[in-house]
Amino acid sequence: MKKFFSLLVVILLFCACRENAVEFTLEQSTANVFVNSSPSEAQIYLNNSFTGKMTPDTLKYLEPGSYMVTLKLSGYKDSSKVISVEPADRISIFILMRDKL
Repeated sequence: MKKFFSLLVVILLFCACRENAVEFTLEQSTANVFVNSSPSEAQIYLNNSFTGKMTPDTLKYLEPGSYMVTLKLSGYKDSSKVISVEPADRISIFILMRDKL
């Protein structure tokens, strides 16, 4: 058992001392958008599709591109904003809801 442990330690030392180890970094390819509003609790739509989220909340894992964010809240006019995101973006948007007349 001691020989096995000693051999394992030697192998680990050799592996740790390698000079040509491969290094890489992972780049995030999606974006996150934090959506907030006044008043809060507005339903969040992305490209006219309900996300199941209400403000304040974050839309995660958005692919690069342009999106229309629409907020809907009873007693207020629907409010929309077009956003563009790039890979690894972290964006915050705030929308002030207007009373229905």
